[in-house]
Amino acid sequence: MLLLPEEYLRVYPRSIKDGDRVSVRRKKDCDKSKLIEEKLLQKNKRSFDRQKLYRILTMIPRGRVITYGRLAELLGDKRFARAVGNALHVNPDGDRYPCYKVVNSKGELSCAYAFGGMDEQKRRLEAEGISVEKGRV
Repeated sequence: MLLLPEEYLRVYPRSIKDGDRVSVRRKKDCDKSKLIEEKLLQKNKRSFDRQKLYRILTMIPRGRVITYGRLAELLGDKRFARAVGNALHVNPDGDRYPCYKVVNSKGELSCAYAFGGMDEQKRRLEAEGISVEKGRV
């Protein structure tokens, strides 16, 4: 039977109690476990790509908005939502990368919009035909 890496890491602590494995193969088994753990970490680790975020921003159609969470999902991990917000706050060019089109999950505008605050974000959205009432699209 061939074990999956996760299964091997669960079985190994029990198999180490076998006399032959303790004396002869302990180092090899430990090395193998380390390698498997490293590979699993690399497989599960996703990195946030700010440039990809900015490219996605340029593809949002006129008159449409997107949420931080949806952008995070498009980047590969819904847990990137906060990182999306941080990246938008340091956006190098608000005209080229239209971060004003990003709202929270409730459709609310950002009170910390990087290029002039909530009033400027509202103005830009309304210029595209998006209605904003009480800070919400």
